[in-house]
Amino acid sequence: MKLRTTTLIIISTTLVGLVGVLYATSSTILFSSIRKAEDQNTRQIVKGVLNVFGQTQNDFSSRFADWSAWDDTATFIQNGNQQYIQANLLPEALANLKVNLALLIKPSGQIVFGTGFDQNRKQKTPIPDALRSHLTPNDLLLQHSQPKSNHTGILLLPQGPLLITSQPIVNTKGEGPIRGTIIFGRNLDNEAIHKLSKITRLPLTIYNFNADQMPADFQAIRAAWSEKVPIQVRPLNEQTMAGYAVLSDVYGKPALLLRVDISRDIYRQGEKSQRYLMLSVLVVGLIFGGITLLLLEQLVLSRLTRLSADVKQVATSGDPSQQVLVTGQDELSTLASNINKMLEALDQARHQEHAYLLQLQQAEEKYRSIFENATEGIFQTTPDGRFLSANPALAKILGYVSSEELIAKVTDIARQIYVEPNRRTEFIAAMQERDAVVELESQAYRKNGSVIWITENVRAVRDAGGALVYYEGTVIDSTVRKVTQEALRYLREQSDRLLLNILPETIAKRLKLEENTIADNFPAATVLFADIVGFTKLSTQLPPVELVSLLNQIFSAFDELAEHYGLEKIKTIGDAYMVVGGIPITREDHAEAIAEMALDMQQAIADFNLKTGQSFSIRIGINTGPVIAGVIGLKKYIYDLWGDTVNTASRMESHGLPNCTQVTDTTYEILQHKYLFEERGVIQVKGKGEMTTYMLKGRKDKW
Repeated sequence: MKLRTTTLIIISTTLVGLVGVLYATSSTILFSSIRKAEDQNTRQIVKGVLNVFGQTQNDFSSRFADWSAWDDTATFIQNGNQQYIQANLLPEALANLKVNLALLIKPSGQIVFGTGFDQNRKQKTPIPDALRSHLTPNDLLLQHSQPKSNHTGILLLPQGPLLITSQPIVNTKGEGPIRGTIIFGRNLDNEAIHKLSKITRLPLTIYNFNADQMPADFQAIRAAWSEKVPIQVRPLNEQTMAGYAVLSDVYGKPALLLRVDISRDIYRQGEKSQRYLMLSVLVVGLIFGGITLLLLEQLVLSRLTRLSADVKQVATSGDPSQQVLVTGQDELSTLASNINKMLEALDQARHQEHAYLLQLQQAEEKYRSIFENATEGIFQTTPDGRFLSANPALAKILGYVSSEELIAKVTDIARQIYVEPNRRTEFIAAMQERDAVVELESQAYRKNGSVIWITENVRAVRDAGGALVYYEGTVIDSTVRKVTQEALRYLREQSDRLLLNILPETIAKRLKLEENTIADNFPAATVLFADIVGFTKLSTQLPPVELVSLLNQIFSAFDELAEHYGLEKIKTIGDAYMVVGGIPITREDHAEAIAEMALDMQQAIADFNLKTGQSFSIRIGINTGPVIAGVIGLKKYIYDLWGDTVNTASRMESHGLPNCTQVTDTTYEILQHKYLFEERGVIQVKGKGEMTTYMLKGRKDKW
C-alpha cells in the first residue's frame, strides 16, 4: 500500500474515531444529565399531582365538616325524624352536593339513613352490597376516638373506586359525646379523573392496583413497586415520559396505580444539541484533515516520493556509488544523507567478513529488542538468589522503575520476592530434580509491599562439565487469572448450593446437563397435604414478624421430618405443606414413610403447642397412585407434581378433620396391616363424588 493511501486511511480513521469517541462521550455525559433532569422533573410533577389528589381529598372532607358538627344531624341520628331528610337529603340536595353516597350510622352499626345516588339520572340507588362489609362497629370507617376524628380517602368497590369521608356526629360546637358517623362518597370515575387532568394540565391514567387486566407498563411498575421508592419513572416512548405513583386507600393499603404522562421536551432538545455538536465536529475535522493532508504532501510525501525514486534507481543500477538527492535540513534530509553514507559503506564493504559482521550486529540488535520490549518478564538468576539480568517487563511486574533498580535492590529472592518462606527452597528442589519448572505459581511481593500472583517457566543452564551456572526463564503476572479462577470456583459452588436448595439432587444434576424438558412419570407414589386449621384467621390477629416466625418454626420441624424419612418436600402454599414419597428416586416403602411422617407431624404440632402455649391443629390428607413430576419455569425453577393422585390427596386434606390424618382406600389397602385405622365411612368429595375414607390412628405393635 502506498504511503499516500496509508496516510489518508490513518487521517480518515482518526477523524472517524474522534467523532465516534466524542459522540459516545457526549451521549454518555449529555444524556445521563438529561435522564437525571427528566427523572427529577417527572418526580416533581408527580409529587404535584399527588398534592392535587391530597388537596381534593381535603376539600371533599372539609365540605362536610359542618354536616357532622350540627345539632340537627345529632338530633336526627337519635330520633330519625323525616323533616331532616326532607330538608337536607332529597335528590336535589344530593345532586348539589355532587355525591354518590350518603350514610348516617349509629355507633352500633345501625344505618339510620343510607342511599346511593346516580348523578347522571338524579336518582337514589341502593347502597352497594360490597360497602356493607365496611359498615361494622369494628371497621375503621365507624371508629372515631374524638370529635375531631376524620377518615377520608379512597375505598375500592367492585363497581370502581370511591372517594369517601367518614366523620363523627357531634353538636354544632364540635363537642361530644359522639352520637354516630356520617359518611359521604363520590365516585372516582373517568369524569372525575378528567377533571383532575384539567386541573393539572396533564394526561392522567388510573388503574386498580389489584386489577387482573392492565397495560404492561402498569404491571411492571406494580411488580417493582416499593414503599422506599414511592414514585417511579420510565419513558413510554421518544415523545413521552411517564411518572407512576400508588394511591393508598382509606385503610393505608395500595389502592390505585397512577400514571402521569409528560412531554419529553428536555430529551428532544438534548438530541438536537448533540446533532449540532456532531455536525460541527465533522465539518471542523474535515477542514483540519484537508489542511493536514496538504501540509504532509508538501513537506513529507512529495520528498519521500523523490527519495524513493532515487533509491529505486540505485537499486536498479546496482551501483552503490550513485547518490540520492539531499534537500533541506530535517529528518528526511538526514535520512537521505544516511542513505548516501550507507551506499558508501556498502561500496567499501563488499567482502564476506564485513557482511558477516553486519549480520551478526543485526541479530544482536534484534535479540536486544525482543528482550527489552517483551511483555513477559525475562531474567537470569544465580543459584544463591541474585538477579544477573532482567528486562523492563519484569521490573514493571515487580513494581520497580527499571531493570537496573531491580538488580541492585533485590539481593535475596527467597526473602524479598517470595511470600512463602520456603518457596525458593521448593523451587531449587524442583530444578535439581528436573532441571526445569513449568507454570510454577507463587505469591510474590512487589516493591511497595503489595502481593501478586506470578507464573514462572524456568530452566537450569549448565556448563560443559554439567555444573550449574545460572537459572533463566520467564515470569508473567497471573493475578487477574488467579482471582478470576477463584471467583469462578466460588460462583460455581454457590450456584450448585442454590440449585440443591430448590430442586432434588438428581433433578439438579439433570438440569445442569442442559436437558430442555424434565418430566417423569412415576407409576406409584404417595402424596401428603397438610394444612394448619384456623391459620388464616390467626394471620389477621398477629403482627407479620410473629406470624412468619410461628409458621417458620412449624415448617422447619416438618422439613426435618421429611429429611429424616427420605421424602421430597415439594412446596408450601401459605399455611399448607406438600410432601411426596417415592420420587424422584423410587422406593417400595413410600406409603409407609409418608404414614410415619404424618404421625410425627401430628406429634410435632402437639409438642409445639406445649412449648409455645398455642393451640394449633392440622388436617392431613394422603393418597397413593401414579403422578407426573417435572421442572417448570425459566428463571425461578420449581419441581412440581401433577395428576389425579395429587388432586385427591389435596381433597383428603380439605375434607378432613382437625388433628386427624385422612387417607383414601388405595392408601388404606397398602398400610392396613402395619397401621391402625378408623373407617370414617362414605363422604362427599368435591370433584370426586362419594368416597370411602379412613383415619390413620397409629402404628401396630408389630408389622
